[in-house]
Amino acid sequence: MPRVSREHSTTAARKAAMDAPIKKEKEIKKEREETEIISPIKKEVEETKPETKKEDNTVYGEVLPADEKQLIDLIQAYPKGISSVLALQHLDGWSINDLVTVGNSLSKKDLIEIRSSGTGPGNNVLTFVAVSEEEVHKLRSMDANEKIIYGYIKEAGSKGIWQKDLKIKSGIHQKQVLASLKALEKRKIIKTVKSIKNSIKRVYMLYELAPSDEVTGGTFYQDNELDVEFIEILSTAIYRKILKDSMSSSEDQLLPANYPYYPTVSSLSNFLNNSDLFRSGVSLDNDDIQGLLDRLIYDGKIEKRLRSSLASNGAEDEDDAWMYKAVNTSKTDNVLTDTPCGQCPVFKMCNSLGEVNPSTCQYFSKWLEF
Repeated sequence: MPRVSREHSTTAARKAAMDAPIKKEKEIKKEREETEIISPIKKEVEETKPETKKEDNTVYGEVLPADEKQLIDLIQAYPKGISSVLALQHLDGWSINDLVTVGNSLSKKDLIEIRSSGTGPGNNVLTFVAVSEEEVHKLRSMDANEKIIYGYIKEAGSKGIWQKDLKIKSGIHQKQVLASLKALEKRKIIKTVKSIKNSIKRVYMLYELAPSDEVTGGTFYQDNELDVEFIEILSTAIYRKILKDSMSSSEDQLLPANYPYYPTVSSLSNFLNNSDLFRSGVSLDNDDIQGLLDRLIYDGKIEKRLRSSLASNGAEDEDDAWMYKAVNTSKTDNVLTDTPCGQCPVFKMCNSLGEVNPSTCQYFSKWLEF
């Protein structure tokens, strides 16, 4: 081992003592650079890095397995629904069994509806339809019986469904059916509507739906009663309009039969709907107008003529294929055409033993009174 002289040791100590302040200064300088220069740059780099998004498997507040999230994302991309055939084309590696299993799981969670269509066993095609968030929350507020009852009411649409039919279709006991209906009605999910077919019975339909004419009777019914006075007012207004448009400018005779601009269903609809003859919120569609026109034809006040190509201007609307003119009631015809029978549209069905017969015909009775 080499011997270290006292002189050498002293020199080393002095050098170390001299280097110490320099070393400390370097450390302070390095620390300052780290704080003032390096750290801000690192922070800036971190902030500019693209944020890696965590995969969100939450749907309407529920966390789903990856396969369920994949399927519902696909179904939601098709608002009208996606068939099982098309779905499998988008889902690599999925079998029909995988699709049905995952689909059933989503259906149990009220997130989708599964509809089946086909001609028989083995030919069924499944359609998957996404359920809206509002509908999901609505379904999750129901118990098992309420869901079944709600499903049949929803299926009935604007025609509604009788309580008895709900019991038969659902297979649920009458007492439980009544309890479910009461609960759904209380939460304003469904409502009851009187039907003109039976004023005592009521039909159930979704709260937000407007009942069909089949249930309410349509425009000519009010409070489930046929509004005869309203029909008379409208019929009179239509007849006067047609009579006016059937007269010549001198208003002393009817226009010829080949006149091409007699009123049509559309023009009469516009005339009535722009008048002040209606109850609040009531309007007539072309079918309503047609019913009033048919009534006037049967009464012998008007007749219909096929519209000429000159007046139609190539219009393809079937409602305007016919035009309507007033009948000259002052002229005398032979006995056959003067009687109601000569103009009756169901003349061939009339016989003494049938539903249409002279003894119950109101038009024939009125004619005999003259």
